[in-house]
This record gives sequence, structure tokens and C-alpha cells, in this order.
Amino acid sequence: MTATQWIIDGMQACLPKRCPLPFTTVESAAFIKTGVARGQVRLFDGLVGTLQVSRQSCGSSSFWCIHWQELPGGAIKWNGARWERVCTCQKMELAEPQASDL
Repeated sequence: MTATQWIIDGMQACLPKRCPLPFTTVESAAFIKTGVARGQVRLFDGLVGTLQVSRQSCGSSSFWCIHWQELPGGAIKWNGARWERVCTCQKMELAEPQASDL
């Protein structure tokens, strides 16, 4: 299996059924050690992120681990219909200075 396919398979295994991948293409990928691949992916909004995908085991069970190393533009989420950015900023309104503040 190629590192590109490892990244695709690992990400798909971590998502709900019928949920598309949050990236459109794997730009580059390489195994950095046994069972661990790192790749750059073109995200749904055109930005390029870097992730690491590994396969871990615990006793007789195994599971995929996804670690975003670079996620420009901030966090992402699946809203049930499409991928979108999670806005963690809050709009702040500046209060007019009061006479007691001067």
C-alpha cells in the first residue's frame, strides 16, 4: 500500500459512513516509519494542510489515529451536508469610553 492510500484509508475510517473526505487530493505523502504516514493534502476550500496518519493497536484491537500538524484556516467540521471552517473568533464590540474611565 502506498503512503497516499494509507492516508486516504485512515481518514475515511475515522469519518461517518458516506461522509466525504475533507480533502480533495493528497499532494504528497511518505511513510516516516512503520505504520505512520505524513502527507500534505489539498483541503475542501483549497488550502493545503499537513497530517499524520497512523495505525495503533491495543491488545487485540486496532484503530486509526489522525493528527493534523498544520491546518491553515483553523478547525474544520462536517455539518451533515458539507465541510466547513469552525469560527472560534467572537465579534467584539468596543464600548464608548465613559467619563469615569478618563
